[in-house]
Amino acid sequence: MGRRLIFIDDKPGYGGVSTCLICLANELCKRGYEITLIAAKKNVYETRVDALVQIEECDFTDEKAVERMIKSLNDRCAEIVNSHADSGIQIRLLRQKNRTYQLYLTEHLAIFDDPEYIEPRKEYFSLANQAEKVITVSLAGRRAFQAAGVEYQKLATVYNGVKAKPYRERTYEEIRLMYAGRLTETKGIFTLLKAMDLVRQQIPEAKVNIYGTGRQEQEVRDYIREHHLEEQCILKGFCDCMEKAYQEHEIVISPSRTESCSFTILEAMNESCVVLASDVDGTRELVYDGVTGRLHPFGDAKTLAGQIIELMKEPEKLRMLAQNGHYEVTHSFRQEDSVKRYIQCLTE
Repeated sequence: MGRRLIFIDDKPGYGGVSTCLICLANELCKRGYEITLIAAKKNVYETRVDALVQIEECDFTDEKAVERMIKSLNDRCAEIVNSHADSGIQIRLLRQKNRTYQLYLTEHLAIFDDPEYIEPRKEYFSLANQAEKVITVSLAGRRAFQAAGVEYQKLATVYNGVKAKPYRERTYEEIRLMYAGRLTETKGIFTLLKAMDLVRQQIPEAKVNIYGTGRQEQEVRDYIREHHLEEQCILKGFCDCMEKAYQEHEIVISPSRTESCSFTILEAMNESCVVLASDVDGTRELVYDGVTGRLHPFGDAKTLAGQIIELMKEPEKLRMLAQNGHYEVTHSFRQEDSVKRYIQCLTE
């Protein structure tokens, strides 16, 4: 009988958290561990994990269902419960007394080490020392827990990883731009639209394909219409094959206000795309400005536009950034290394 581990994922869709957990669950199964996944949606995992992984569904929007799930953890004879949930669920887990398991928390969100961010989350940070381990996916997240007083020995940082692919040489006869993410102000979508308004003044044929949906989608549509950007900014909706999308573009733009360890950035670099991203905590741990990609201040449409124009006019610079970005991600952010380090955190 192998060691028993339980993973918790309260996210309702396929994304960074589920990508991480699928890799972990499959590798741990190979090593003889008994794995249970408590997920918001079973279908996110059913066709992606080993048949030996037990998947249970929990309605995390139902307070009573969450309470029952948390209370049941003591009866499951698991050695470790590793929760990848939002802070509300983490707090409830941390409040539990007389746990029969070790509680490991994983923080995927971008957390800043400044008082304005920490203040409204005081309870989460103050209780975090009750966990046996807190795992962050960026040093930015790690610093936040350190600033809140979490013991150094309880902290670990494991970056996300991707399956390394060979470098894809491109002709750059056509330079195509894309954005992938939620259509919200926090993700910087309006900065991108403003930048494209500036870009078209020098490169009228430039256009960006925008993949994603979000609560501000109508506002995005209105902005595009009001500024006559229909030919420059193409809304493509949800994309179920991002790999193909990356392969069909040369530049990926990530103008987000917050990031931790973005799979979008890592996957784009792995597909030999050049990433233009906002210079924020988390992202600057992945992209070195002028070496593996370009960074711009969040919300600075003028700087972003200048970077787009420069790279569209100088494809050799684009090629250099693509080569260096691909080298960095395939040497420093390999999935097998990430999984190995994560398992080490869970089993050491």
